[in-house]
Amino acid sequence: MRRLLLSVICAFFFSQGLLAQWGVGISASPFLDYTGNLIGPSSTIPTWQGGEGIPRALDVFRYRSESDDWIRYRLQTSIQRSSDRDWVPALYDGLNEIPQENVTEESLERSFEMLMGIHREKWLGDGRLQGIWGRGVHLSTHTMRAEVSIENPLAAYVGDTLWYDTGYSFGAAVFVQTGVIYQITPSLFLSGRMGFGMDVHYVPEVRYRRVETFSGSAELIERTAEPSNSYWRVDNFMIPEFSIGFYFGADSDEK
Repeated sequence: MRRLLLSVICAFFFSQGLLAQWGVGISASPFLDYTGNLIGPSSTIPTWQGGEGIPRALDVFRYRSESDDWIRYRLQTSIQRSSDRDWVPALYDGLNEIPQENVTEESLERSFEMLMGIHREKWLGDGRLQGIWGRGVHLSTHTMRAEVSIENPLAAYVGDTLWYDTGYSFGAAVFVQTGVIYQITPSLFLSGRMGFGMDVHYVPEVRYRRVETFSGSAELIERTAEPSNSYWRVDNFMIPEFSIGFYFGADSDEK
């Protein structure tokens, strides 16, 4: 299976002429986050993988000599996971508690976001520092889920949400970009971009379980909630991007 996948990738590179002029870049945000925490006043211990939820992106792009521009393909993901542990009363009916007896309450929240895009860019200038102007489209999806684990679910206070699931939202966007790219070496670059655009996305219902009272007793009820505005939304946005990578080919030292 791996050989087949590698063969397909190589065939794509050959068919697109990527072996002549192509490039690969990754998100520089984790490196910038590490450097900022290392030299700044932040109390966060720096790690090479970057902070929780920082987007990771992979860019593959190729130069088209006939139109003197670059086509950039982007895959970006953001994964976040947070947890907490606390002590709560073991016996609680929604109205009365016995604080002398406690149980452990553990909460876990996870989110996932993925974006796939294609960009068309002009790199302006001939020196090490060049300008970038382009436009593009992308598709995205996002989900979030949280759960509270407790030995006695009714030990939570009335109104507490013990579980929720946002489902998967989907979006599509068009945008323009401007930025700069700096050639550290003839093949190694560092770039920064700012995108401005319009996004249309679908937001599903949220499912959740909450402690509620009925006839003086507490019960765990599962419900659904519609989006606050509508299922379909249109928003404008700004997207900053920082990338580091390399490119090579017959004319890579001229781009």
